[in-house]
Amino acid sequence: MLFNRILHSPSFSRAFLEILIFIILEAVTFLSDPVNFTKRSARMVHFARRIAFRSNLMQEEPRFRAGDWFISCFHSIRSQNAPVFGINMELRRHKDILAIRAHGTEAPLAFHARNLQVAEISDEAWKALVPTAVSDFSTKEGVLTSEAAQDLEAWNNANSAEVTEDSNQFGVRSLTLNVTQICNLHCTYCAAGGDGTYGDPVTRISIEKTLPQLKFFMDQIPAGERFHIAFLGGEPLLYPLAIQAIAEYVFAVTEVKGIVPSFKITTNGTLIDERAINILRAMNAHVTVSLDGPREVNDRQRRTRSNEGSFETAFQGLIDLLAHRSDLASVGVHAVFNENNLEVEKAWELFSSIPVDYMEFTYSVNHHDAASTLAFNLSMEKALSRAWEKGGESELLRILNVREIFDRLDEQKRRLNHCGMGKSFMVVDSRNRLWTCPWTVGQKGNRLGENSELDYEQLEKYQKSQIEMNGCESCWARFLCGGGCSFVHGSTGGMTAQKKIDFCERTRFLMAQVLAYYGRSRAATAGAQQ
Repeated sequence: MLFNRILHSPSFSRAFLEILIFIILEAVTFLSDPVNFTKRSARMVHFARRIAFRSNLMQEEPRFRAGDWFISCFHSIRSQNAPVFGINMELRRHKDILAIRAHGTEAPLAFHARNLQVAEISDEAWKALVPTAVSDFSTKEGVLTSEAAQDLEAWNNANSAEVTEDSNQFGVRSLTLNVTQICNLHCTYCAAGGDGTYGDPVTRISIEKTLPQLKFFMDQIPAGERFHIAFLGGEPLLYPLAIQAIAEYVFAVTEVKGIVPSFKITTNGTLIDERAINILRAMNAHVTVSLDGPREVNDRQRRTRSNEGSFETAFQGLIDLLAHRSDLASVGVHAVFNENNLEVEKAWELFSSIPVDYMEFTYSVNHHDAASTLAFNLSMEKALSRAWEKGGESELLRILNVREIFDRLDEQKRRLNHCGMGKSFMVVDSRNRLWTCPWTVGQKGNRLGENSELDYEQLEKYQKSQIEMNGCESCWARFLCGGGCSFVHGSTGGMTAQKKIDFCERTRFLMAQVLAYYGRSRAATAGAQQ
């Protein structure tokens, strides 16, 4: 259909011939060197989209789909060797029903966006749905004339009594503390002012100011509820005594009040020594070590101040932590990707070989590149496939990005906010000022107060759900995603969201993949549970 429409369009021109020639040349390249083709294929799609726009083939939305059609042509070349749930899966939609047909599966799978239900559907129902893509924001409506299609419409209109949702009420239950705003590394993609300082290099938070500030928040939490503190920086282990003092104080106060405390620290891993480990053990902390993959990948991006690689020291720190795993709540790794590192599969290969509780793969919050997004998705697809092949659901759920989606589906609990900024969550910087999120520290319009004084006028801007703030009401992934990162979409500080399509494409691609694995893992039965 698309090919026919383009051929008979008045705008068919030399530009389209360029795309066809490009397909042939790049297909030859793929067949001769498939291993190194992933990043080139991303550039290829970016090229196709530019050409299609120039030739007026995409008149409504400048990121459409000549590129998506093009990449589907490319993937048909490799379909015989594609994993069961490869990128060449086909998506269709009717209102709040998303249907997925992955290569090699017998029956299509459907996802109910509001009810968070997953079930198999018939071929007849599948045919009634409208083709869509991970980059498509619009709501689709199929032609529902058959009996099976009408059943699908009934499912779409049903509201499950079992579905619940997160609270959207104000009440701070989680604080991130910048115990220091300096760092011993100089990562190339650092979103904390480029050097861990947020433009304000404070070596140590004031413990004398921090303890009463924490008491102010704990006094507002009812008995039996949880209070979570995450230690961040800069590099938090540059000031371990503050971490120890804060944890001891929080334990003392929460014990009296009947509140359940928990602690997490995100560290670059280079300062893990006996003292640091003993402090973390006493806290029963969740510990996340930042590593971007194997040595040759990590050391391109995570450099020391003297411009040396950090992998050896950080990896040894991780191993030392794992030796004390029984005294810690969890130990995991977090990898950041951007246009200079798109090798998710390599990171997975390393992390899966060591007994970490979880691994998390995220794309840099301050990098946006359509071509790299596709390459990132391709590599993420391979990592998921290999995890499934290695150990099925249990191995797949070691990837935190996947586990969070499985949990939402199992619990049928809607996510209303990507994070709790300005509602359940705030950041305390090293001067005890309060901010919306770790990446907005020091940015005008994002300050929520200082010490124990809250700016309620500013807080009022954040009391809508992030789904509403970021204009995500029509997205099929909205209750799994929670509206997306407001920092990425530019809706912090009360600003109107400027949606970053690349972020949404990465998010929906991952979710479509995970839905397919969920369906297989849970062996969804035919027909929808209403």
